Amino acid sequence: SPQGGAAVISGSALASGGLLRFTGPITGAGALRIAAGATLEIGSSDTAGIVFAGVATLQLDSVTPIKGAISGLVAGDVVNLQRTSATGATLAGGKLTVTLARGAPKVFSASGAAGLAVKVTQDGAGNSALAFVAGAAGAFAAPAFWPEPPSSPLAPALAHDPSARGAARPDTLATPQSHPFDLIAALPHGATP
Repeated sequence: SPQGGAAVISGSALASGGLLRFTGPITGAGALRIAAGATLEIGSSDTAGIVFAGVATLQLDSVTPIKGAISGLVAGDVVNLQRTSATGATLAGGKLTVTLARGAPKVFSASGAAGLAVKVTQDGAGNSALAFVAGAAGAFAAPAFWPEPPSSPLAPALAHDPSARGAARPDTLATPQSHPFDLIAALPHGATP
């Protein structure tokens, strides 16, 4: 439900069971809490703290005026950045640093579970999403096993080496900007997909 005008948070406000939208500036020493499954949308400036209290979504309509500390991040949480083209992000040392396609990086005071990595995606319309996943901060690794369909050009290469099955695939490449489902498979010389 939308909350228009300025809001002063002295205790806490809870987004639960859907969407809680603030369109005006938010001030105060209190905290905005986001319950599991809920979305908190901030449309203007914010100096109050933001606490993830379960796997939830925070939508920032503008990243510049957000000054409140973000805490409680865990794998599965998402921060949507509207009208912001992010190219990378890291969560380390109490800071969430978002690298932008244009301009200086945005740095937020943020904390969460140990070992979180940040996966950045863009929707093609100038909006970005930061998805927090378990893993070494800032890095992604391919899962232990990527099954190959029998008709795959890689199947003969793997068939002769049974130890390759169930192990990390040497013929895939994952980068901090890729998602496990976006991996690029290197085909053997002369093979076609």
